[in-house]
Order: sequence, then C-alpha cells, then structure tokens
Amino acid sequence: MMFEASEGKLNSSFVVTGGSGLIGSVITRRLIDLDHEVVVIDREPLPSSLADRVAEFHQIDITDDAACEAAVDDILASRPQINGVIACAGITRIAQFLDYSAEEWARVLDVNVTANVALIRRLVPTLVDSAAAGAGSDVVILGSVGSEAFFRGASVYGAGSSAQRTFTSHLRTEFASRGLRATSIDFGYVKSEAVDWHELYTADFDRLEENMMTPEDLSDTVMFVLSQPAGVQLHDITLISTEQGWV
Repeated sequence: MMFEASEGKLNSSFVVTGGSGLIGSVITRRLIDLDHEVVVIDREPLPSSLADRVAEFHQIDITDDAACEAAVDDILASRPQINGVIACAGITRIAQFLDYSAEEWARVLDVNVTANVALIRRLVPTLVDSAAAGAGSDVVILGSVGSEAFFRGASVYGAGSSAQRTFTSHLRTEFASRGLRATSIDFGYVKSEAVDWHELYTADFDRLEENMMTPEDLSDTVMFVLSQPAGVQLHDITLISTEQGWV
C-alpha cells in the first residue's frame, strides 16, 4: 500500500540524518519526489542519484558536536524554518556482549542516541516556530525492534533503541502543547544485499527470503506519519515483516 501526501498535509523542509544510507536515501528521495526540500547530514557521500537533488548536504560525523553546530547554523541561515527532522543515522551492531570493546559499544550509543538527540535539540526551536506559524512540525526517529524484543547479540544495541523510543515519548509529551509531534518507528529485518547480519540471524534471513520488509516499506510508513492532519499524532510504531513473526 502506498501513502501519497495530499496537498498541504506534508511539511515543506526537512533535515534527514543518515540520508545517504540504505533507508535514509529512500526517504530522502521520496520527500524530494513529493516536491519537498531536503537537507541531508551524513558522514558517507550521497548516492549519485541524489547529489543534484538535495537542497544541502553536510558530510560530517553526527557525533562531531562542533561540526553539527556549524551545519545547523548554515541550514538555518539559508531558510526561514525547518518543518521536520527524520533521524535515520545509526549503527546496527549485533554481536555477543563480550565480543566488542567498551569503546565500540560506546560508539553505538553515541551515534544512535546522544548525537541524534543533540542535533534534534538544536532544531527544536525552529520546529516549534514552524508549528506556531501553522506549518506543522515533526520529529521522526527510526529505531529497532530491539527496544521491545529481546534477542541474542543486541544487549547494547537494544538498550540504545529503548532510549530512542523513550526520548521520543518524553519529547512528544513536553512539546505537545506547542504543536511539535514526535514519532518513533521501530522496525525489524530489512531486505538489502548491503546488510551483513550476524551469523546468529542467518536462519531468519533464509526463512524470510523474498518476503522481507524493504526500505520502501519504511519510507511509506514515514510518509504516512507526516501526512496526518496537524491535530493528529501517531506515537510509537512497530514495523516488521508479516512472516518475521516476533517482536
């Protein structure tokens, strides 16, 4: 099922973190196809198909606080408002707890939680202004079903996903009276030849085969969230392939 935005229901200017990645690039392309302006922040280069289509691209590490501050200053200097932030930046780290160092686990939490929260904090004032002006404002954070499903190899990764969802809920509660909407989308396995999953889950991938959720399915869900009337708020969404069968 495809959810196309009707006129006036989607916002006009978005920041997408991780917009060069497997999922973020699909969301970025979909927003641009719907005639919206997109600014991408990612440490990786943009896909060639998006290089001439985004409004701005900041190739920085989201954990570099000074670089993020400068990027936000640049973004806000060239446009009156930002209407939405789609946080796709993240690290999928599935490994047995003792197989990675404390530094590697800290990196997962730095990227998936701390850096995204810090960037959103910098953009919340303009998001609130957009809501006050009647333009609508949204924060959408993509996480993992590791926030609610407990499985091997996801102890720290899952804790980070739980933190993302909890942060979204508190943000939504704090700013609801000012018109800022916040939604978390926790998703399961996504089909991609680029993803090298831990051997613990090879059997699941083999079982699902062609019936696995795609990045386009995730993009459809994000568009559905953004297309809601200003007075409607979608809270937490869990999205998995039907045949995955567990959450």
